[in-house]
Amino acid sequence: MEVEDKKEIFAKRNKPAKPAVTFPTKKFEPREN
Repeated sequence: MEVEDKKEIFAKRNKPAKPAVTFPTKKFEPREN
């Protein structure tokens, strides 16, 4: 959970640089299946 929190902050800081930084991370994890 701590890692996700830091990732969210990083994604918010690098939103204009990489707006799809959390998209591929979640797609890589087979959570829906």
